[in-house]
Amino acid sequence: MHWIVARRNVGRLVCGIVLFVVAAVTVSAAKAAPLVHGNFSGVTVDFLAVTEDSTTDDVSAPGGALYGAPTLVNDTLVFSTPNFAASAAGGSSDFVNGTLTLQIQAKPGFFIERIAISEIGDYALAGIGGAGTSVSIFGALTVSDLTFSTGNYSDPISFTPGDSFSLGAGDSAGVVSGTAEVDLVNDFFLVGVTSVGITFDNNLLANSEAGTTATIKKAFEALQSITVSTSPGPIVPEPSSLALASIVCASLLGWSIRRRR
Repeated sequence: MHWIVARRNVGRLVCGIVLFVVAAVTVSAAKAAPLVHGNFSGVTVDFLAVTEDSTTDDVSAPGGALYGAPTLVNDTLVFSTPNFAASAAGGSSDFVNGTLTLQIQAKPGFFIERIAISEIGDYALAGIGGAGTSVSIFGALTVSDLTFSTGNYSDPISFTPGDSFSLGAGDSAGVVSGTAEVDLVNDFFLVGVTSVGITFDNNLLANSEAGTTATIKKAFEALQSITVSTSPGPIVPEPSSLALASIVCASLLGWSIRRRR
């Protein structure tokens, strides 16, 4: 999801960032081993070493995965994100971080043009409260060029209708969608890339006041790799075509000799 900060929520986002820093320090001890989902072979690309990690949750514990094992659809990985949620009640706060890493390798005859992320989530705020009861979501997609080593290319997730909501602004419940995209060809003029590294960082934050609850969760996410064909190589004719070409050439050669006589 793209994370676009709604203008009316800028002040609340600053407060959210402060709380995020505190929460990150508090839960850093919870970090455990990453969870490796493995390799997936698509139509024009391979997704290699698909791995999720977290600074807040033990994703390697039974039932602890945030993204979960993906499903491959053509050249798209789809994650159901079964447990990716932040929830707070009665004055508490909850911060959840999840990071995906993987390598995308183009199959012979293809190069990688664009990487896109899309996701959907929802939030709910309840009780009698103000700006202190809120939820927010933020993150970014980073693509590393492994073919020419030109560097890293990032795009923050942009969300619709916004990335921060609170009871103080009159928000109660809704659906949030977001996208991020790195177009190597049209935006960065990188043609012929066959291998990239992917890092996708996603974060949820929920804050509550006394007598209120706040929840935000992700319901669906897809990592898509768009590829285009390279220029075709030389065409090798079939034996029958070669024989026909030989007859034509011999005929033309004989006709040319007769004309000179």
